[in-house]
Amino acid sequence: MTFSQSSFLPPPAAISFNLYHDESGTYVRNGGDRWLMHGVLFVREQRQKELSQALQAVRDELRYYHELHFIKLRKETGAKAECIRKWLKLYLGFSEYCFYHCLAIDTKSPAFRHDKFSEPYYVYNYFARTAIVGGISWFLKGYSKVKLQIFSDPKWRRKNDNFARYIPQAVLASINEKRQNKPGSYPEIILADQSITLVDSDPQKVRPVLKPASEFIQLTDLLTSSVAQALNASSGNQAKIDLAQMMASWIEDTRRPPWLQTKELHRRFSLSCFPNEKGQYYNPNLAVTQRDQLSLF
Repeated sequence: MTFSQSSFLPPPAAISFNLYHDESGTYVRNGGDRWLMHGVLFVREQRQKELSQALQAVRDELRYYHELHFIKLRKETGAKAECIRKWLKLYLGFSEYCFYHCLAIDTKSPAFRHDKFSEPYYVYNYFARTAIVGGISWFLKGYSKVKLQIFSDPKWRRKNDNFARYIPQAVLASINEKRQNKPGSYPEIILADQSITLVDSDPQKVRPVLKPASEFIQLTDLLTSSVAQALNASSGNQAKIDLAQMMASWIEDTRRPPWLQTKELHRRFSLSCFPNEKGQYYNPNLAVTQRDQLSLF
């Protein structure tokens, strides 16, 4: 009996990613916001310290150590606005191992099935899971085994809302089911924790051990809220419009065929919108690009 050399090779080790989740928009049946956004940032654990140090260097340069939250951005100038701009540009430079996916749900679409969800938090949880699964499919297809640690911003939730434990288990079940049909299209997922780690987005309140995670939660918020503003142009604040225009340029670039893209964001940054009137994914117009007298920075 003969054995090939590959018969004695150990199975491939799992590649570790930390996943950071945040959302924009509020779902209320027959009310609330039109767009419900779930943003997920996949950070290669092996490179996270390098990116974390780069984010910290920006804070040190500008002497700004407060929470970076899109909704609290008011002025176009100043340390906060400059810190946010530099963070987003840093993401662009680190996107080779720092992937961002946003799922935008059009709750006002005639094809959105409100009747499928008896409680608003079911909508939130279902599409949070969908966003994560979509990101795994798009970004991590080339890995055979991935170890995943999930982080999210703590929010007030009803007592019967099991978000923190539901999401990891639902993601794992969904990926396992999809792997049975298309094993080459999804990696094997190993959960580093059976529950989501909830992290305060205020770096001055969080425990030191979780401070890097807090910074990435803030970065996820900035990306997600900027994408939301690019899509709906709901704010007249120029600082937010400028960030939205930056996101719009990234989104429009990723909508081109890969060989025509110029920002090197293919399979690194993506926006998926759902559903159109036929219940399908689609590319809606970006409202921020239709405003008059806007300038990219």
